[in-house]
Amino acid sequence: MQQHGITLFYLGVGATLIPTTLIFFFNYYVLKIKNPVTAMAVLAGSRSANPAFSALLEKTQNATPVPAFTVTYAVANILLTLWGPVIVAA
Repeated sequence: MQQHGITLFYLGVGATLIPTTLIFFFNYYVLKIKNPVTAMAVLAGSRSANPAFSALLEKTQNATPVPAFTVTYAVANILLTLWGPVIVAA
């Protein structure tokens, strides 16, 4: 840890922020999701982030993010289950 600790920290920050940022911009520019609540729900669902979804529900005080989160959450979990063994075997 003393030798590579800071490198591991920065790699963790990059592994967290880079995909999240890329997904948000992909939603906005490619998929044309202009509603920020829906875009954040798609992002939270694709990352299987239930606390983020809970925060969205709390902030919006309505069910706007539910469909976007539910669909992407299901797809993300199916892909995780299917591709996990493939990636490990490679």
